Formats: sequence, C-alpha cells, structure tokens
Amino acid sequence: MTTCGCDFQSHENRCKVTTQNIEVVFGDPRWQLAPATVRRESLVSFQLTSPALLGDQAVVWLSPSMTATSKFRLFDEPKGPELVVHLAHPTALLAGMGLSSRISLALADAGLSAADRRALAPLMVLRSCRERDRKITEVFACTKLRDGGIVFALTGVLDESASDNFADPLDWGLSEIAKADRMITEMSSFVTHDEGVEIEQKLTILRDADIWSLAHALKDAIGGHHFPNWLPDVGNEFSRFSQQVQLFEVIGNPGERGYVSFIARPDGKFLVKRKYFDQDQLRRREEFRFDVELSNLTFDEYLKEEFPSLQFREMPEFSRQRFDINLESAVTGHCYGIELDEVVVPAEGLATLRQIEIEYYKSRIHHGLDLGTVEHQLHELVGQVQVFAADYGVLAEPGYLSKLTFLKSMASPCVLGTEEDQGILV
Repeated sequence: MTTCGCDFQSHENRCKVTTQNIEVVFGDPRWQLAPATVRRESLVSFQLTSPALLGDQAVVWLSPSMTATSKFRLFDEPKGPELVVHLAHPTALLAGMGLSSRISLALADAGLSAADRRALAPLMVLRSCRERDRKITEVFACTKLRDGGIVFALTGVLDESASDNFADPLDWGLSEIAKADRMITEMSSFVTHDEGVEIEQKLTILRDADIWSLAHALKDAIGGHHFPNWLPDVGNEFSRFSQQVQLFEVIGNPGERGYVSFIARPDGKFLVKRKYFDQDQLRRREEFRFDVELSNLTFDEYLKEEFPSLQFREMPEFSRQRFDINLESAVTGHCYGIELDEVVVPAEGLATLRQIEIEYYKSRIHHGLDLGTVEHQLHELVGQVQVFAADYGVLAEPGYLSKLTFLKSMASPCVLGTEEDQGILV
C-alpha cells in the first residue's frame, strides 16, 4: 500500500502493442488548473516521428534526441479552428527545456505570436495504442524539467473502445493533469516505502578494481541493453562523496544493536547516523542527526551523554570514497541508487573493502503506483548490475556484508559503557 493516503489504482488496460501514437502537448502553464476550454488557447500538440515507448510505462523521459517531429496541431481558440501543420523533414522538438529554434519558426509561420510562443511549456504526453478494435490512451503529466530532458508521470488511462467513453483524448488529458497538482510539484511528487528503513543489497567486489571507471561505465549504460526500462534521475544522474568516518558498534540487547557513526563535515560539524540491526540483512532501521557540534566533547563523551543506557565498542576510523548512479524505473516509478563504495582503514595497513550497494530511495507518485514491487525490483536490479560488472571484468558476490562486520573482522577494540554485556560480538 502507499503511505500518502492517495487512491492509486493498479495498472490495467495498458498499452501492450507496438502500434502507437505519441503526442507531446505544449501550452501556457498558467492554464494548468483552468477549465479545458480555456487551455485550448495557444495549445500545440506535436506528434513524435519515432516513438519508442513500448509496454507499460509509469514514467516517460524525453531528451532532445528523442523528440523528432514532422507534424503538429495548433489550437488557438477562439481565434480560429484547429490547424494541422506538416513539416518537410523530421525536426528536433526540444532544445534543453524549451522548443527548438526550427520548431519556433514553424509555429511563427503558422501564425502563433512571439509572446504566445515564449509562453509555451510542456504540459503532458498522450500515448495512444491500438490492438484490433481496442484503443487505449494514456496521459503523462509533466513533472520535472531539466536541460537533459523532461520527465512525465502517468496520470490516467482511457479505454476509448468502452461504450461509455466518448471523451476527446486531448480534453480528457487536460482534465486529468488538472488533478495532478501533487505529481507536478517536484518536492511532493514522491513517497517512500517504509519511511526510516534502509532497503539495500550489496555486491562485494572480490578483487582489486577501479571503482571510478566502473561507475562511469555504469552511468553510461543506464537505458541500454544491460538496463532496459531504466532512466537516469534527470538532473541528479551522478553524485560523488568523500568522507572520514568514526564508527561505534552498539552492543547489548537485541533491538538496540547496530552502530552509531560520526561522519565529518568540512565545517567541523558531524552527521551522526544510527543503524539498528542484529545481523547483516536487507532492511535496517536508520536515524540521522544533522549539523551536530561536539564542541569540546570527545566521541566517547558525546555517546555517554546522548545514549546513557547503551554500550559501545569503538571501531577503527576509515575513509570512504563513493560514486552514486541515481536512476528511476520507467515501469514502476521506483528510484534506486547504484553506489560504488571504497572503504580504506589506515590503522589496519590500508585494508580495503570495495562494494556496489544497490539501495531503494523513493517512488514517484503516478496512476497505478505499487509499493509492493520495491524489493522485487531491487533484486532484479542487483542481478543486472552483477551481470554488467562481470562483463566489465569485475567479479562481485551478492549479500549483505556491512561495514561494521568488515571492521569487526580486523579489530577487537575496547568497550565503552558499563561492564554488563562487554565482550559480546554480534
């Protein structure tokens, strides 16, 4: 079930065939929530020449290279009737987030004023599929705009072959996206499955490997044959982290075990992270404290002051280099990270742990959202990453090996706290 209280229906009556028509509709975004008759003023629908959206889609990503068009329909009521324009050659629709200069010229030739052309913004994608005497139309509302492309989320499905459906697809689509205010607002367009619980599987790299070159190759492979039906998290495709971490194991009663770590920040403050787990596993509860200032306290003193009932075992300090590939499923709208991680422990002769962590992040709100598929799709992605790494020459073993277990394998540090439960190894 979803965690946002919205009524999301399961996928049904979806496009299963290759006979389809894709239209990208532009209009003045001020009419997003206005009546459909008003929104038909200065409205343009561009038909894509080579649509490549096959099967179920929860999310559509259109980069400029995907948007060749040779036909558009201009609606400028009440000034005149619908105008259909055929272009001599397929022309790129997009240039960054807006219309290409050639398309703008074509619109000018069709009589659209300069002011109206400047006001055009992407509103939605309409995908119509035919199978025998059945026609299905889907509408995807514009939900994210970046120079690298535009993202649309599935808002509604119309079975035009049903006897009680006589809606014009364009008017129907405009009415559907008018209900999608949460989807088109970036800060509220996602929900999270099991808030506060990390869902993550790891691939432990078995030999020495260059994680940077592997990360770069993985990023470029998203959407290709190794990773079909995946798209980059547009505008947040790749991230890099470099951290110094001091970790303390929490020992004692089940339910409290795990660790507390201090992640140093350049401003002298710390991110304090606590994870709860009795053994290495898929799901681990986690909590964060941001912008922590220790002042004159040591780590030990802070822990005793903030967690007086807990006992801790100090682990060796380590450095961490990480490269994240952030991606989204076009089929489910679930977002994951492929995180290439290198941990080096200076006190232990530069002992090194290299892993590829595949972590669930969040899910895009859309028609048919199913949070019950999060773990299944994570395991599928783990398999795809493992195959890609092997093809790249990097062997990796799936599992749940935590940094805590890695650190415990090489050290037997002192226990902080009372004498009770000292010496317990989890």
